Amino acid sequence: WSVISAAFIGPGTVTTAASSGAEYGLSLLWALTFSTFACFLLQEAAARIPLASGLNLGQALVKRYGQGHIIPIGMAIAIISGVIAYQSGNILGSVAGAILLVGENSSMNWQLIFTIVIAVLAASVLLLANIQRISRILGMVVATMGFAFIVVALSLEVSWGNALASSVVPSLPEGAGILVIGLIGTTIVPYNLFLGSGMSKNQDIREMRWGLGIAIILGGLISMAILLVGSTMEAPFSFEGMAKAMQSGLGNWAAVLFGIGLFAAGFTSSVTAPLAAAVTAQSIFAKEGNDWSEKSRSYMGVWGIVLLCG
Repeated sequence: WSVISAAFIGPGTVTTAASSGAEYGLSLLWALTFSTFACFLLQEAAARIPLASGLNLGQALVKRYGQGHIIPIGMAIAIISGVIAYQSGNILGSVAGAILLVGENSSMNWQLIFTIVIAVLAASVLLLANIQRISRILGMVVATMGFAFIVVALSLEVSWGNALASSVVPSLPEGAGILVIGLIGTTIVPYNLFLGSGMSKNQDIREMRWGLGIAIILGGLISMAILLVGSTMEAPFSFEGMAKAMQSGLGNWAAVLFGIGLFAAGFTSSVTAPLAAAVTAQSIFAKEGNDWSEKSRSYMGVWGIVLLCG
């Protein structure tokens, strides 16, 4: 279940949570509390479907409404469109992490170079490699970066009473509406519902709830730690500023870890996002006599479009 928490600790989470802290201090912590519990509620509901029926979420929609019904088709279109939007941020976040590691060089267009390299690597992984193994390795790097954020957050001189109050009492400073929506949207990732609905097979309901609860709460705590670290920065947010905040809190190694973790978070998501789109389309459109295997043109076409648009 750690895949679920790793999935929403990506470049979007780092950017949105840190921007919220830099611009509004601790005022928007409540949005992360709300979205963490809402994420658990929705993921748990999606994970119960295969325990009861043996069908994943997409298959259950098709069985309930029919193969050509507007609801499953509309859901597939919404998920794929959303994944395309996420994919741009995934690639750019990974590029930003790589640039932090190599440093800026005016004679080289690193953004263009790394964008092409990451896109080619992601396509290669989707075509050839063991995706689960690579995702686990990179996911561990992302988790290490997350724990570094927690360590830095705990070392900050903040009023923990105010932090606790801000985490449960809603407030909406002027101009913060878009960031609140962003904090919720980067935690409750819709395609994770389809990925998660296929992960609870061969588990009982207690095991599923225990594993899912730990993973999501841990992911929420990391997001809150990122917001706390961001509150020490001056607006506007930048990845360079966040690296300096990490460096001042833990030393030079933390800035390097941030660059590696940001690259890993973006690259992992650059692979799993197109994969999730293909899995969603497969679960909704696959039928007898229609080839939706992992090597089929339909399946590869979906993730290929997502990767190319990103």
